[in-house]
Amino acid sequence: MGDKLLKRRETAAPPTKRARTNGPVSLTELARRTQPSLLTGAQLKPYQMDGLIWLTSLYENGLNGILADEMGLGKTIQTIALLAHLYEKQVLGPFLIVSPLSITSNWADEFAKFAPSVPVLLYHGTKQERASMRKSVQANKAAVIITSYEIVLRDRSFLARLSWKYMVVDEGHRLKKLNGKLVRELKQLPTHNRLILTGTPLHNNLAELWSLLNFILPDIFDDLATFEQWFQLEDADGENESMSSSFACWSSDTAKRVVKQLHEILKPFLLRRLKKDVEQGLPPKQEYLLYTPLSSQQALMYNMALSHSLRDWLVAHKAGLSIEEVRRGDTQALPAVQAAMKEVRAMRLDHTLMQVRKICCHPYLLHWPVVPGTDKLRIDADMVRVCGKMRMLDTLLEALFARKHRVLVFSQFTRMLDILELWATDVKMWQPYRIDGTTSQQDRAEQVRAFNEGQDGRDLFLLSTRASGLGINLVGADTVVFFDSDWNPQIDLQAQDRAHRIGQSKPVLVLRLVAQDTIEHDMLQKARAKRLLEAVVIQKGKFLRPITFEGGSEPGAKDEAVLEGLDAHVMQATAASALDDRPLLSDEDLNRLLDRSEEAYARKAGWSSGDGRSTTSALFEVTDSHAGPDGAPLASLLEVEDVDRSADDD
Repeated sequence: MGDKLLKRRETAAPPTKRARTNGPVSLTELARRTQPSLLTGAQLKPYQMDGLIWLTSLYENGLNGILADEMGLGKTIQTIALLAHLYEKQVLGPFLIVSPLSITSNWADEFAKFAPSVPVLLYHGTKQERASMRKSVQANKAAVIITSYEIVLRDRSFLARLSWKYMVVDEGHRLKKLNGKLVRELKQLPTHNRLILTGTPLHNNLAELWSLLNFILPDIFDDLATFEQWFQLEDADGENESMSSSFACWSSDTAKRVVKQLHEILKPFLLRRLKKDVEQGLPPKQEYLLYTPLSSQQALMYNMALSHSLRDWLVAHKAGLSIEEVRRGDTQALPAVQAAMKEVRAMRLDHTLMQVRKICCHPYLLHWPVVPGTDKLRIDADMVRVCGKMRMLDTLLEALFARKHRVLVFSQFTRMLDILELWATDVKMWQPYRIDGTTSQQDRAEQVRAFNEGQDGRDLFLLSTRASGLGINLVGADTVVFFDSDWNPQIDLQAQDRAHRIGQSKPVLVLRLVAQDTIEHDMLQKARAKRLLEAVVIQKGKFLRPITFEGGSEPGAKDEAVLEGLDAHVMQATAASALDDRPLLSDEDLNRLLDRSEEAYARKAGWSSGDGRSTTSALFEVTDSHAGPDGAPLASLLEVEDVDRSADDD
């Protein structure tokens, strides 16, 4: 089966398809390291020039591909350079760029900046506005059409009538759903070439990677079952293992064999470079895990949630009664109890896992007290006192601002952003910027511009992780704080690279807050498992030794399975109440944490403040975004080797 698949790969681009009738696209100029003359707004870096040559080679050979450079290396400008080169060689389009709505305008801005002579149309707006734009498209007034996923679904019949010379799908990892509607519609658009852009080609399992390969090369990767059969996914006991299962569940022998075969398959179609390998001028980045204890209120609520008593506790708290009084039953008819029960029912507390995550962030996410005698939310110093992470953040921000640093704070929860914003503005008297899923594109662009200019003295930016992790350049900040973490580590990597990217001139510090001895520990282990999958399959190299670690559940798994074995966390969370009045960080520890010297950035994964020197209740340690579940750097799991990326050498 393997020989058959490789043979089909080799014959995927017949000479008749390689021949271009609408203008020669020679590599001569590119081989001399001369960038397209229409690319006037920037000078390509050497590795970006390599990327352009690779993309052009794919085009000449009638192949599609995946440009999977690490976030922040300029996939956008490499794509613009390719289309400018084709346009310059009389391949006049039309070219279609499909991206998330939040970054369509960024694409248009980048074309105007880097290749202003290439005509571009941002195909978006109301139904009437798009109807007017279609006339320009049909009249070939624009070579590049930029639109969003949503518009592709709405206007698929119109877009399918055009013959696209090139289709670029930005953030292409969204095509990972095998039978998703977006994938089906994009496949229906007639196009000569397809290119996927993604900094995170793998999220969960290898079936998702197959979905991307099926999109760019449907004649080769046409059947998932055949793909699985080719890898002979059986464990040591002869049981079948699935491409759709977590990589963490595979046996070591299966993992080693699959990775070796995948490297052979992916070589012609996928190009990925890492910042540490090609962008030597980028300032260093150091990431710390900061373990913060729960407050006494958080510990109480956490234990109530795990013992399935949180609902009664909330009703009692809101009604001004004890939990015993609520449970007696004779209080059920009281108006205060009725109102409290109605409010608690609306909170939908059935998802225990989500409730303990919220409690780890802030108790106000479940119960925000009001000023007595009013319905006005309390906004005061208690917002910090009742939350371990808020106490840590308060200490960090005061110290960072005193040292003239500028900070991005990310959270998964918009309600958490509400708490942070009200605390920052009303208690601390700061003026933070904020972007979440409700922020308009225009407001988003204005806030980003103002923050990066840094002329107004506003040094704090609050951001929703998923709504703000794409298409935003925030190199005006040199510090990133994750108030909470995503189940998917790629989302957090995208977010931190808003600051650590080309254009950053200062060393970057990433601080991840973790509620000590809680479900958040489990989330970190699962995130590391996913990072390992991406590293061993996509990055160059091969397995050197077996990888063993426990698999993990995804959001949506039964709470009981995910929360199993957390009894120890309950006991330790209760003990955290004794820490409420102790400082989380001493001055000495704070200085060590915020140190940006070369010596500090040389600290390796596993370095900890708890090596007999920390006298405070919070611990912090160096972590590595490219570390395995056991903390070992992934470099120790991979044998790095030079890979010739020519599309013709396989």
